[in-house]
Amino acid sequence: MSSTIGNLFLRFLLLLILCGAFFIWSNTTEECKHKGCLNPDQAHVISAEELVSKTGQDDVPIWSSLLGQVYDVTSGLFKWSNSAEECKHEDCLKANQARVISAEELASKTGKDDGPIWLSLLGQVYDVTSGRDFYGPDRSYNFFAGKDASPTFFTGEFNDEGLKADMRSFSPKELLSLEGWIKFYVEHDRYNYVALLKGDYYDAKGNPTSLLNEITQKIASVNERQEL
Repeated sequence: MSSTIGNLFLRFLLLLILCGAFFIWSNTTEECKHKGCLNPDQAHVISAEELVSKTGQDDVPIWSSLLGQVYDVTSGLFKWSNSAEECKHEDCLKANQARVISAEELASKTGKDDGPIWLSLLGQVYDVTSGRDFYGPDRSYNFFAGKDASPTFFTGEFNDEGLKADMRSFSPKELLSLEGWIKFYVEHDRYNYVALLKGDYYDAKGNPTSLLNEITQKIASVNERQEL
């Protein structure tokens, strides 16, 4: 029941963000209506560098970009799939407070013996147990279970070599597809966010690594160019 409520709440939150959220003005205390902010003559345009700095680290705001439109999600709510408790987004994802799991814990969530199925994308772990027909043992997408297979989401190389691909070697346009996949898992009504994964993209305290910042900046640069 708590999982269902959490999914409904997340969908409601996303609806609010997409349909009625206000844009953030970094150099003024004034707010503007969505229609006005989208006017090229009035919109506040930020750089990829400014967006990358808004990660919640050291109590700074948390900003997120979707299709080049930037939202302040600092005060949003997030739902943990393995807990009945709700926490504020700023508490769940803020450095030193975010739940961070190890690669070993993630590797144990492959659906074996009817157990849970987790996967990670850019260090964000999702519970996809409800998709057992797709992600379960001997199923088409079981390759993604129990690991972070970020490079393979857009290379299609579903093997050990694909997992070893250097994320820094990919172009911004290649990396852009990951934004769509993250949106897919976030908005899915049966998949739930679980935690951050310690490794390539987040450290033990939940701080984004230089690699993740570089990837985020590349993706943001593509969105910026598309807005011009």
